[in-house]
Amino acid sequence: MIVVSQVTKTLGEDGERTAAINDVSFTVENGTIFTLLGPSGSGKTTMLRCVAGIETPDRGEIALGDTVVYSSARQINLPPNRRRIGMVFQSYAIWPHMTVAGNVAYPLVGRGLERSVIAERVERALTQVGLQGLADRDAPNLSGGQQQRVALARAIVDEADTLLLDEPLSNLDAKLRWQMRQELVALQERLGLTVLYVTHDQEEALALSHRIAVMRDGQIVEAGEPLALFEQPTSRYSAEFMGLANFLPCSVASDARPGERAAAQTAFGTFVGRVCASEGQTPELFFRPHRITLLSGEFDAGTSDTGAGIVSAVSHLGEVNDVTIRSGEQSARLRLRSSSIPRVGESIRFRLEPGCAMIFVPQRVAV
Repeated sequence: MIVVSQVTKTLGEDGERTAAINDVSFTVENGTIFTLLGPSGSGKTTMLRCVAGIETPDRGEIALGDTVVYSSARQINLPPNRRRIGMVFQSYAIWPHMTVAGNVAYPLVGRGLERSVIAERVERALTQVGLQGLADRDAPNLSGGQQQRVALARAIVDEADTLLLDEPLSNLDAKLRWQMRQELVALQERLGLTVLYVTHDQEEALALSHRIAVMRDGQIVEAGEPLALFEQPTSRYSAEFMGLANFLPCSVASDARPGERAAAQTAFGTFVGRVCASEGQTPELFFRPHRITLLSGEFDAGTSDTGAGIVSAVSHLGEVNDVTIRSGEQSARLRLRSSSIPRVGESIRFRLEPGCAMIFVPQRVAV
């Protein structure tokens, strides 16, 4: 288990220091993957480096299992080599002058272990990541995916049960990235690893994680299970960052309160959603573009969760079509099955799946 409590870390020169991490707290349960998700500069990598011991926080506390590895109050700050963690960097940090076995064995060097023990651990780690038989291969003669596996093997060779991963798949092409995601999840489940993962890629976070924390400006905006965070975010920032979304200007009753359901009138129709407070200045209806189906025949324009618009653009994306519709000055994006190909200029009617909309209202309205 990883427990981070009220950690703050400032960067910069005296007099011009800014908070890279600002009072951050979270818990990573044993045997789970917890992802810090956010754009560049959000503080996610700095937080990971604080857990690893590469960076020293200004205040707060970090515990790995039963061991407090950092505490400003108790003046504890264990060095990285005493924190019993494995770490994989974005660049993999593979030594080009070493063989695969030499790279993987590196964390064990100087530990006083017998050569036979080191060889056994290296072979076991290589087998666990699917690189058996490549121990004597020169590190530069590896593909990107193989180098990533070497970095993983090196991270687990010391038999640590906590793994820290900093954008480990960002240098791979799309197909290999998908493959390595599957292998990483399988490895984590097989070894029961506790993983703190950092990425800016929301699809990667959704595919890998048991829980996700969305970060912005050194703070956690929202945390939760991936599907709930994607479909029912409580923060407008999370809703926008987690994937393609519509935010439609709307009108809603002035007494609408957070947590309640309300009707929102938009240029396309009336939709019912759960109310959430927002930092925005005007009410907005939120829904994901894939949560709609086209309607045929006549329908009552006043029926809740149905709408209509004029197709202004169509992009064919293989499995789906990305369709933009307009009503007056407002536009919305819809994701339709490949068999549904409306024509530009066509008037279409659609239904939004019940329970898939949210209404973000300014906090001054939701009182």
